[in-house]
Amino acid sequence: MLLLPIFKYLAMSDTLYHEIGHHIHNCLKPEYSDKEKKAEYYNKLFSRKMGRKRFWYLYIIIRPISIVIYFFKNFSKKK
Repeated sequence: MLLLPIFKYLAMSDTLYHEIGHHIHNCLKPEYSDKEKKAEYYNKLFSRKMGRKRFWYLYIIIRPISIVIYFFKNFSKKK
């Protein structure tokens, strides 16, 4: 699985972006809220940005599939 680039980045990015989130929270934007929640917020933010920038071509495939799944879920609930 690690031969595919997306799995390489996903394996490392979760921990890396979480730790970067801790450093941003401590150095640049110190707040008195939960440190772990802020680190997870930055983790998700950076992961999305990395995914959109680096793997933009996957959104061409994933977006139409997600729309179809969304409509099927909504129509099946109405019955």
